Amino acid sequence: MVNWKDMTTLEIVEALAAWEDMIDSEEALSEKFDKEEANCVGEQYGIDDTIAMSEAFSNWADALCAEGELCAAQYEEYSYVGKYSA
Repeated sequence: MVNWKDMTTLEIVEALAAWEDMIDSEEALSEKFDKEEANCVGEQYGIDDTIAMSEAFSNWADALCAEGELCAAQYEEYSYVGKYSA
């Protein structure tokens, strides 16, 4: 049984996201970025440009939040931890 009162907002959001087969962790969000966006950023700025990669991730995550695919609690806490992170 889950004890909701001992969970943070982020933990609750992640549990619900996992239940709905949505983005449920910082790692899952970064993997999705690596699959969908990182190659385009790498082609334009170079795969080693960690600043460009980080900025692109932030803008992409912002759009996901605006579209309702990512909760605000996740957007505020997550950063890029994918294969091209520093």
